Amino acid sequence: MPKTSYLCILLLVMSGPAAAMTEKQQLEGLESIHEWDAAYPLALKLAGQSGGFEDWYKVAERYAAVDQNGFAYLKTWQQAEQSRHEDNYRRFAKLTPKPPTVSLASAAVHRVFQAVDAHPDVDAYARFIQDFPGYPESLAALTRVHGLLYQKAKAANTPEEYDRYAAAFPEAEQAKDAEAAAWRIEKDSLARALASVDPNRREDGLNRVANQLLTQALQDEHAAADPAQTYRRLAAERKFRLLQETPEFNGTHALINALLRAEDIQRFQALTAQIHSENVQTRQQIEQARLALVETVTEQSKALKQQIAVQGQTLQAALEAYNQATDRRLDTIDSGLGQLKIGLDDARRQLAEQQNASICDGWTCALSVAADVLPGGAYAKFGAAMLTKIPAIKQFLL
Repeated sequence: MPKTSYLCILLLVMSGPAAAMTEKQQLEGLESIHEWDAAYPLALKLAGQSGGFEDWYKVAERYAAVDQNGFAYLKTWQQAEQSRHEDNYRRFAKLTPKPPTVSLASAAVHRVFQAVDAHPDVDAYARFIQDFPGYPESLAALTRVHGLLYQKAKAANTPEEYDRYAAAFPEAEQAKDAEAAAWRIEKDSLARALASVDPNRREDGLNRVANQLLTQALQDEHAAADPAQTYRRLAAERKFRLLQETPEFNGTHALINALLRAEDIQRFQALTAQIHSENVQTRQQIEQARLALVETVTEQSKALKQQIAVQGQTLQAALEAYNQATDRRLDTIDSGLGQLKIGLDDARRQLAEQQNASICDGWTCALSVAADVLPGGAYAKFGAAMLTKIPAIKQFLL
């Protein structure tokens, strides 16, 4: 515990009677400075005095990181069991005990489901599924929802309500029953319409009924494009099926149009499937070409790197050889310059010794002296250098 915390506690203990603090105030003080280890025993004591779910829940929630052996967690479970209150079980299920304490969340969720299931309600089941989607009871809750909503569809007993149900819950056990019920209602309605046809104008009457059915099917098909009315696709399919399976409609314009439409749909679907297949093949070919290109570029990059490395090594060797040769030439030049300096010094001494003698156009004499002491190559260089100075020297001596 930090020294500042010990000081705070010491000050609290040493305070006079006028400043005496209750255990609750002491707990609040420790919590305010985040001294959870020091506050934990006092929190257990106060929760034990009240013994209620709310107090133990607060301890289990706030002190989860320091709850030794899950004592507060288990006491909270006991209080939830005693209260048998759905909300208490819901809150307890969200607690996370400190290991190695075994979580009782599954038991709490089961208790919540039992409470919900005791009073069947679609909204309550939906809330349970939303709150606990990962538990087995959520599947049972969904099954209950299927049953309740199917009963609602049966109470309405209309093709539209059955279609809504079947479209919303195609996985439900009752989905097939809903589709069958909608089919029976539509078929019975069509049978009454056919029975009302005037025998004296039977052909016109059959065409009229068939056209009405086709129009309704097309309307349902068009409306199904709306995301809020996708269930009407089932109605459209059912009406087209009635057109094709009702013997009285054979030879009617509506049936012919419906059959032509079905052929068009089949051709369209076949064409769509073909285009999709070609697109898949094209994407595969593009991907293969891309992979081949990547592989080629990778190999070329490797080869280029190797060539660059070899050329770099060759260039480095050439530079080193050139540098070595240059160093040798510079050494030779330095040696020649040293010898030239020695020759010049000797020439100066000899000139000094002969300064009173006839210079005999003394420039030739100086060169002769230099020739005696300088090597051939150095002599030529020295002579050339000296000749460039002769005019100035002569001018100075005059």
